[in-house]
Amino acid sequence: MKYIRLILIYLFCVGFVSQSGAEETDLLQLIQKQYQSILSFSGRFIQTSHRVDTETGPKKAGGLVDYKRPGKMRWLYEKPEEQLLVTNGIHPIKCSSGNLRFTVNSFDGSAR
Repeated sequence: MKYIRLILIYLFCVGFVSQSGAEETDLLQLIQKQYQSILSFSGRFIQTSHRVDTETGPKKAGGLVDYKRPGKMRWLYEKPEEQLLVTNGIHPIKCSSGNLRFTVNSFDGSAR
């Protein structure tokens, strides 16, 4: 995650927008190579959802995220209520706090 931030800062500081097409392609390939080399990461996250059709303010959520290649993710929402989302790369699994039922979905959206 630290490397991604450094790359983004670099892009803005050096004037990524003014580079020629060939240089942009080379830079994008460099970023993709860096991304492919990351096997796992973990961190805290904050999510803010804005809805135009409501008079309430933005909704905030936050928690921990873990990622491991290929396709394994674990999102633990701590606020506003505890909720766990896990995927093994094949099925996303959701469990809410105080709920002993797990919902297993396929990536096409159908529940099991």
